[in-house]
Amino acid sequence: MPRRALAVAVLLASLIAVSAASSAPNGRSGTRAEETAATGFVASNFIPANHLDSVLVQADSLVARRGGAHADSARLYLSWNRPWGMRGASATHMPNCGRPDAADTLYLCFLPGRTCVGFCSFSAQLYFRAAPGDTLGPYWQMEKGGGNHGELTIDCGPDETFPQRQPWPTAGMMVAHMDRTPASAHLILGYAVAYNVARPVAPDSVYTLARVILHHHHDLRGCRQPVAVEWASAQLGFWLHDEPIVNRGERFAAYAGDLKICDPFRRSAGAWEPRGSLKR
Repeated sequence: MPRRALAVAVLLASLIAVSAASSAPNGRSGTRAEETAATGFVASNFIPANHLDSVLVQADSLVARRGGAHADSARLYLSWNRPWGMRGASATHMPNCGRPDAADTLYLCFLPGRTCVGFCSFSAQLYFRAAPGDTLGPYWQMEKGGGNHGELTIDCGPDETFPQRQPWPTAGMMVAHMDRTPASAHLILGYAVAYNVARPVAPDSVYTLARVILHHHHDLRGCRQPVAVEWASAQLGFWLHDEPIVNRGERFAAYAGDLKICDPFRRSAGAWEPRGSLKR
């Protein structure tokens, strides 16, 4: 796993141990791709070490009884416009370039496929890729200091404007980072609520984890170019230390083009396996 993804996973582990998560301004959880909502903590927000130790022992025992952290039936779903499975959801989308008041919304949904004590976190890796042999235009320079900085925002909730159920009982903490190569943009994001307010999820229901919003305040070259979007993997926090990595489901979407643009990346994705210290 890339070093930046590992850092996000470590921070999420800290966030879900917080007894009272503070809300973002106006109760919203939106953030730009380079920002973190993990600020403003004070010592009183943390669980006493002796109590947290006992909770972690209990969590480890539960994971051991399950035979490890796994979610073999979990699925990831990526769609434009509406959450996956709802009317209006689509794997392809033509952007609203040139309209400064417009935005394009990508929904990240999942099917748990199992029960849990309380769903408290997730992290995700998304890629926006130009067609093989092409490069991304300036529109995709959304990282901090980039030419289109600030035009990508993320919402997790809970938010009544989401058209589908969410797993979050209260606002939590978000971390997000975007970096880029000439041919691709890589978005890493994570979100967590305090473990002691987390609630179970239904194994056979689809939930929306987050939405990624692309804005069009600047009509830059590259906005209209076909781009393949891949949700490469997600680490799903079914409770403390119960955080399997999932990469199954309908994880590809197309921007400004046909879904066929994703075909080369489907073939190259292969069977993904976690590496290093996070391997389960």
